[in-house]
Amino acid sequence: MKRTLLAASVGFSLLVGLLIYVATFGRSVTELSEAQFSAKFQSNLIAKLQVSYPPKPPTFVQQLRGTFYETDSNARFLLENGMRKESRFRASFRISDDLERQLMTNTNVQVVTLNPAVQKLKDFLFRGK
Repeated sequence: MKRTLLAASVGFSLLVGLLIYVATFGRSVTELSEAQFSAKFQSNLIAKLQVSYPPKPPTFVQQLRGTFYETDSNARFLLENGMRKESRFRASFRISDDLERQLMTNTNVQVVTLNPAVQKLKDFLFRGK
């Protein structure tokens, strides 16, 4: 009875882990440099943005994640099913004070601060990437 319960809980945990992996890591994500992000932001191509501030002061490097609108060579929005086509991105750099002021005036920006314990766990799990 105990073995069956243990096997079922391990199997369920593996299934949940696999689903989380496929949902988060299965999609392509574009890595943007600071210059690329700034160009997209100045062109109003950022659809959604999440800025993560690290709890540890020595780095002060913010993690930026979100989506941007794709455009063609003539700077027209690409459409997919009648909607603007969005692509996921991530960037990691120190946000300047001017850029931070500009970001905070937008309504599509979400600010996140990680708990220090969660940050340590995240660093431990993803240190190889």
